[in-house]
Amino acid sequence: MSYEAVVFGMEEFRDLLLPDPSNPQFVEVSRRNLAAINHHKLVPGCKAAHCEYQNPDLPGVEPYGQKIGAALFDRKAEFSGGRQKWVDQELPIEFEHDLDPFDEEKNTDTDVTSRKKVHKQATHCAELLMSVQQRLFLFMLAITGRKFRILRWDRSCVVVSEDVDYVDNWELFCDILWRISLAHRFAPGLLGRDTSAVRLRPSDVEWKRMTTAAESNPNDVDDKERVLGDEELAELFTFKYVRDAFKQSLEEGYPRYKVAIPGNDYTRYFLICRPIFQAKGLPGRGTRGYIALDYDPTPSKSHKPRADRFVFLKDAWRMKYDGVRPEGDILADLNEKDVSYVPTLLCHGDVGESVQETITPQCWERKHSSPSSSSPLSAGVLPSASGNVKGKDTDLDFEASDRASEEAQGDDDDNFQTGYPLRRHVHYRIVVEEVGRPLSAVGNERKLLSIVLDCVKAHQQAYKLGILHRDISAGNILVYPRVENLQDGRRVLRWVGLLTDWELSKRIDESPGRHQRERTGTWQFMSYGLLAADSKVVELCDDLEAFFYVILYYAIRYVDSNCEDVPTFLEDFFDCYTLYQGAYYVGDKKKTAIKGGEIELNNQQKLLFATAPMNDLVGDLLRSFSAHYRIATYELEKRRSATHKFPILAPPSQGSAADAWDDADIFLSDAHLAHDQDAPSTSKETDKSLKPPTEEELTLAKNVSDHDLFLHVVRSALYSKEWGKASAWKGDRVSPSWKSSKKLGPPVHLAEKASRHKAQKTSSSPEALRSS
Repeated sequence: MSYEAVVFGMEEFRDLLLPDPSNPQFVEVSRRNLAAINHHKLVPGCKAAHCEYQNPDLPGVEPYGQKIGAALFDRKAEFSGGRQKWVDQELPIEFEHDLDPFDEEKNTDTDVTSRKKVHKQATHCAELLMSVQQRLFLFMLAITGRKFRILRWDRSCVVVSEDVDYVDNWELFCDILWRISLAHRFAPGLLGRDTSAVRLRPSDVEWKRMTTAAESNPNDVDDKERVLGDEELAELFTFKYVRDAFKQSLEEGYPRYKVAIPGNDYTRYFLICRPIFQAKGLPGRGTRGYIALDYDPTPSKSHKPRADRFVFLKDAWRMKYDGVRPEGDILADLNEKDVSYVPTLLCHGDVGESVQETITPQCWERKHSSPSSSSPLSAGVLPSASGNVKGKDTDLDFEASDRASEEAQGDDDDNFQTGYPLRRHVHYRIVVEEVGRPLSAVGNERKLLSIVLDCVKAHQQAYKLGILHRDISAGNILVYPRVENLQDGRRVLRWVGLLTDWELSKRIDESPGRHQRERTGTWQFMSYGLLAADSKVVELCDDLEAFFYVILYYAIRYVDSNCEDVPTFLEDFFDCYTLYQGAYYVGDKKKTAIKGGEIELNNQQKLLFATAPMNDLVGDLLRSFSAHYRIATYELEKRRSATHKFPILAPPSQGSAADAWDDADIFLSDAHLAHDQDAPSTSKETDKSLKPPTEEELTLAKNVSDHDLFLHVVRSALYSKEWGKASAWKGDRVSPSWKSSKKLGPPVHLAEKASRHKAQKTSSSPEALRSS
């Protein structure tokens, strides 16, 4: 092959490609390397461009100002004013003088700090490209001095090659560039491009269709609650706020795509641009939410323009566990059973002709398995290469053995038992009809309760069908204007609640063992019981407690109260945690509130809202949850006292390791306690430390373990006659400019640390307070 390697004299190679890295003008090294790649056409079909000192053309996408040193672009890519376009990068290239982030031999404090900084920059750049582009994974070339590495990022982790001297191994270096060229031209899927997503250009029909659909339409409907006329909103219509939101997503410079979702009989297509929601972090589900335009490529039989139909599309990498059903299957069951206040499923499915799955976990397994059990990567999880590709033989065995297939599809429980640290993820898309508003849009404290009430009803109906949601949070409760028929015959447009995101739900009749061994849920709204012990299985009472925290969060943030420093208190109550032996537990504020049955502000005052019904609701539910945990603790202590005569072991409180937390262990199994020899112990005998629950506590506890009783408490507050004529809704009491002064921990999802017996909050940045 004429392009397999470009051979020239060693001195010419040295002068063009390898100037002395110790030279102070090291930046010239990268420039001359890129020039040599272009001049000698080492990557046919691509061109290399240095862009370290250029600003990205997508405002807001790069909040930390990190920039990649250079990148390979398609040779036809255009640059405007010399500016780098993030959306056009094929493969980023990072140049460093001598800071190799993966070189663990340098262990001085300075080296470690510098390497972490470089590693963070590379990770952040990979995250940016994965968020802006439609990618399955991303290759990156890291050049440090006269050595280079190849990195491969996906939603599980990163695979890193050893460092190789490209002076001594120049043929290998050129061969890698040649393979990149082949993949770019003939099989973009091998470089991580999502072949189910087609990048649109201004000349494309789909691009123009999106632009037209975003234009204002006088027939669009206001979503204000009101009584409707007999014929009003009787036919297909579009809410104005939905079209406006779609228009805002068509941000200039952001790529537009046509994405496919496979169906049973045919493939459906949707047009998307910038997501309205995007999960932070590279490892994990990488969820992105879009307001999408439903697109039918077939000609209209009537030759009339098709009506605009906007929908909500979620693109994510769902965790692959045996027995865990995709969210769309669960939602289809709920729709079939006419469960109220849940989204209406349009379509869903795993993406790709062959399922698109992360392969980093298999790489880890291959690396750490014994020689006798080593197996090749499964061909089923490698991207398919379309087109005629000519190249050399590969070291990878694409014919997977039966053993490899079994290991790839085995029970995930085995992974935890053997210390398997990485999660397998499968690319997945789901589309629903409703495009809702965030809960912050309600603008009224009674409407807040009404929306949550609707979602509790949905939760109850699903629970009767044997399904438990397990991830109740503010982000999973949406507001949607719906046409309803009242019993008196009137038709109204009413804002209702929608309980969304059923991807972590499970059947309540399954065995106690969990498919996902980590805590399940969103940290800020997880129950005291789940945060007090990482071995507890989610139950009905945990989801009901999460509903309570949603009400409490929005009441504190938006309703008038005596809380003066709202953002700091929200951070202390919902975000903070206790760290003990590498594991994360409930923070002091939430623990104190549950144990004491009331909420104390940072100034030692009791939290009081400006409206009596809100005070009554928060007080009644908080006392009910407090009673629930007192009873649970008492019953567990009694069982233990009958079979065990040793002291109870417990993690400490947030203040000190010496302060024993007397009830933090109530959900830990006896086996776990017996082996946790490092935890401090209490000196009290279990049969003397607790008093039997009172009749009042027994009555209160029922409110938070039964849907009907919980609904009764919320309804009593909602329809109370003590609401004032004026609303106490004050608007957002957290300033957009507010920044946390506390270090809240590393921003890693709970699931990613579970295998090392750790769990932490899902968001540790001030953005957690500013997002709705």
